[in-house]
Amino acid sequence: MQIETDRFLLRPLLTSDTGTLARIVFSDPLVAGNLAHDVRSDADAQTEAARWTRIMGQDGDGGIWDDGGVGLFAITSKDDPETVIGTAGFYMERDDARHWSGEYFYALGRNWHFNGVMSELAPPVSLVIGNPARHCPHIRRLLGQHQ
Repeated sequence: MQIETDRFLLRPLLTSDTGTLARIVFSDPLVAGNLAHDVRSDADAQTEAARWTRIMGQDGDGGIWDDGGVGLFAITSKDDPETVIGTAGFYMERDDARHWSGEYFYALGRNWHFNGVMSELAPPVSLVIGNPARHCPHIRRLLGQHQ
């Protein structure tokens, strides 16, 4: 699944994004200072980035994407679609009734702060989360729904 806006492309976060996430999010005190993680060393930054991609990445072992939820998206600029500039999405868990619930969050590289990135991305990401089956064929299959 990919989301496209006027300026950005979002694709599911992958474990191969770990190094980039460690560098632009967890190794930058301005960015990491807004997160509830202790990442004072480079090793801590790498460990936390690996945890995020493992739990919330599409190819990680957290199972969010495979089990019908939506995890994190890697954010890229249309001008440079190979370079991840941040991440946005949901940390989701199942409750006792097996319903998905979670928290919306994002982390952007410092160079993208105050450029309207999240104002542009929050609405389409929220649409996907609000009705993932409408946007994701694999979720429709899991839910037994048709297009």
